Amino acid sequence: MARKQVTSQFYSGGFLSLLLLAAMVPISSQGLPQGEYSATEFSRSLLVAASRTDKTAAVRRPDQQFIMMMMPYQEDAIALADAALIRAKHPEIKALARTIKQNQITRNQQLRSFYRQWYGTDVPDGLQRQAISTSGQEPNGMGGALRIDLKDLEVSPDFDRAFLEEMMQHQQMGVIMAQDMLSNSDRPEIHTFAKALIQTQNAHIDQMQYWYQQWYLMGNREP
Repeated sequence: MARKQVTSQFYSGGFLSLLLLAAMVPISSQGLPQGEYSATEFSRSLLVAASRTDKTAAVRRPDQQFIMMMMPYQEDAIALADAALIRAKHPEIKALARTIKQNQITRNQQLRSFYRQWYGTDVPDGLQRQAISTSGQEPNGMGGALRIDLKDLEVSPDFDRAFLEEMMQHQQMGVIMAQDMLSNSDRPEIHTFAKALIQTQNAHIDQMQYWYQQWYLMGNREP
């Protein structure tokens, strides 16, 4: 069953922005989106766009491409979590941010280990977003296209609400990519990794949706 999510306002630049716009679902009268994503269509679009940026993408195995795409994705999740640990007002958000950060660090280490074991080298540095910039300048390469613009999030008048919107979008992206790998990868390690990611991040999305509804959609706006 497809999951609902709140659309994000804070992605900027690069091919991922276009993919997210194409994938966004309409907002219901209650403020939460209705509709569903197609994991296959999303992933196909993602890989096509990536291949235009990275000319060797077409010759890579799906699991290799997945690991490379997950590097900047995980870095962005950690950056979002770090921002919440500093700025969030709700203790529930801070607790979730700590959990998300640790999960992403652990998964990043796991994927890097897979990559070294299977491909005999480290994940290419050029595909990692080197730093989150708030200057408006895009780093080069796929990592730059995947980066989150934290500038708008950091100056949002309601950080907690903006964080929930951004993180729900981000966690859903990870679920979509992981679901696609269950069909396209033949490595049992990737299947185990993907299933764990889907279970964990779906639970996070459910929790954040509940908070969003309670705090912002039920007439109980909190400071």
